[in-house]
Amino acid sequence: MLEPGQEVLLLRHTKENKLLARWDGPFLVTRKLSAVNYKILTDKGPKSYHIHLFRLWQPRESDARIPQINLILTAEPCQAGYEELEGIDDDSQGPYSFDEGLTEEQ
Repeated sequence: MLEPGQEVLLLRHTKENKLLARWDGPFLVTRKLSAVNYKILTDKGPKSYHIHLFRLWQPRESDARIPQINLILTAEPCQAGYEELEGIDDDSQGPYSFDEGLTEEQ
């Protein structure tokens, strides 16, 4: 059962093919119309849908699983002092490698 204020994903037909569907959203549930029909606030305004087209949206708990990297790309070498990271060059045998398991074409 859904409650007003919850966010849901909506199963919609794709624009390319009406036989294909994808989950879109999240959208806010604004009102319960009956035991199986709910009104949600879509990008085109409030619309009514049957509950079988919804999936409860679960936001990420934290960004701990997403690695973050601070990287500065320049066209010319940096004039100031900088630290070289181990394993970035092809000659280095550090913990990082760009060619591990790749063929010459890749």
